[in-house]
Amino acid sequence: MMKFFVGQAMKETGGRAHPGRMETLLRVELRKAEEEEMGGK
Repeated sequence: MMKFFVGQAMKETGGRAHPGRMETLLRVELRKAEEEEMGGK
């Protein structure tokens, strides 16, 4: 599933984003959203 989101980000940036960094950023943001949903932070 992550590869799909990275692919979409690459599409939006016209291929200018670094795929590894994009995956890391997405994982961090998804983790934050999950914590907020669970009432963590």
